[in-house]
Amino acid sequence: MQATFSRATAARARALEELRLLLQNELRVGLTMAERALRAQDEKRTERLTAMARQAYESILRLTLRLKLSEAQPPKFGKDLDALKSSLLKLGERF
Repeated sequence: MQATFSRATAARARALEELRLLLQNELRVGLTMAERALRAQDEKRTERLTAMARQAYESILRLTLRLKLSEAQPPKFGKDLDALKSSLLKLGERF
């Protein structure tokens, strides 16, 4: 019984680490798309990149709220998420 519990605990820790990495990658994608959208000269390109950045932002929110992973993220994660939201606001997104 103890071995089963230990394996389950280890599997949960691995899953949380994978989710943390997924969130960090999604945040990097969102920040990159927002940055490119802010620099884009073409309106359609700006719209497309903004939509991708917004999708990344929404995915992060859904995962962090549902899984309560916010405390597992480094402090920089929250600052970067705020930066993504700020960029989206500059791009005309409403929250």
